[in-house]
Amino acid sequence: MKHATRDYRHGPSKRKPYQRRSQVAPQPVAVESKLGFKRLMSLVVLLTVLLLLGYWIAQHFATQGLKSDSEKPASKILTSEVAKAPKVTMSQSPQLAAQVAPIVVESLPMPTVEQPKSIQYTFYEGLAETEVVVDAEPIPVKLADPYYIVAGTFGSEAMARQELERLSSAQEDVSLRLFKTERYYRLRAGPFEDRLELNKKRNVLRSLGADTLLMRVQK
Repeated sequence: MKHATRDYRHGPSKRKPYQRRSQVAPQPVAVESKLGFKRLMSLVVLLTVLLLLGYWIAQHFATQGLKSDSEKPASKILTSEVAKAPKVTMSQSPQLAAQVAPIVVESLPMPTVEQPKSIQYTFYEGLAETEVVVDAEPIPVKLADPYYIVAGTFGSEAMARQELERLSSAQEDVSLRLFKTERYYRLRAGPFEDRLELNKKRNVLRSLGADTLLMRVQK
């Protein structure tokens, strides 16, 4: 029976102690760090170039400004206009002086304006000179047809007599009479042919509280 032999030339193998992942220190990645550094440097260079370009453009427009082809200096325009103007010789100057004569403006006298005269008059003088034209025709005093004045209309004879006594007892001389119709009793005065007497009597009855009406006399 054969036994396995042991090789002691290299000595016993050493085992590494067990470590957790949290205890193991992370090893830096050299490639990723190099790429990040290059990107950062390129970004810094690009920003520097942009800032220099913007500063140069701002200085250029601030010193020279915007100029178009249509704009030209005023001195060049004036010199070109002077060059195009016709030259006047000494022989032509007397003729031009004779043609251009001085303009003389004569001052005209101002016309005199007569001020209106103030009119003064008294009231009576103006009233005598005033003419009043009346277009309205005067109302005739005499009536064309005689009229009665109705001082009240009642449904019973007792009420009509009571109103008659009230109007007769007043200080004014009021002459009324009882007029009976088919359905009611009426107090009336008249007839009147004069318009003035009619209005006077009607005003007296109104002052006593009577409700008056006018009724034409039937022919």
